[in-house]
Amino acid sequence: RMTAAPNQKEMENLAKLLESEGVKSQEDLENLYKRLLNQEQQKTSYGKDGKPILDGEGGCYVTPSPGFVVKTKDSSGGKVFVNMCSHELVDPPEEKAIPDSEEKGIRVPLSLGPPREDFDRSGGICQVYDIIWNPESVDKATQDPMFRQLMIELAFAHIEQKKNHKLTLKYTIPKMKYKGKSVEPQRNTKESQQNRKELKERKLQKLKN
Repeated sequence: RMTAAPNQKEMENLAKLLESEGVKSQEDLENLYKRLLNQEQQKTSYGKDGKPILDGEGGCYVTPSPGFVVKTKDSSGGKVFVNMCSHELVDPPEEKAIPDSEEKGIRVPLSLGPPREDFDRSGGICQVYDIIWNPESVDKATQDPMFRQLMIELAFAHIEQKKNHKLTLKYTIPKMKYKGKSVEPQRNTKESQQNRKELKERKLQKLKN
């Protein structure tokens, strides 16, 4: 079937897209096509209530909102960036009783995505992780340094546990909301949120103040 040729405006938009994505070769074009196709396949379906429709495994792909970035190094000295993102599908933090104790703790759910390679400002290769939290958690982290420290410790511990990738707690918070050209969709399930940090009651009280 014959299709209409793109008009001048469409050609200009295509040229801008290719330039913005840094397409300079056939390989770059193929990688861009694969990424766009992958993003299209990962689009989340939403119900009439505006909430994502979960699949048979109780999960779905979501595109989180950027929050803040943590820059650190791993045990071998390689640079690592952790994007602290948010989406309402991830449960908010909650207080929990510590078993066999009169003290209370706090549970902060998160969802960890797969690592990917990127480049730092000098062109060196670095590793990037996306972690999704509830918006309430990210908002609190931007206002409360102690809670932010808790989130970062949780993130690093979860990366080490799930990916066997140990990160140093000597980190910085660069002035960026997201490391990467665009926010990556991520599959989220209730199982991926299973993570908790128990704090002594006096420390929890400090987090409230």
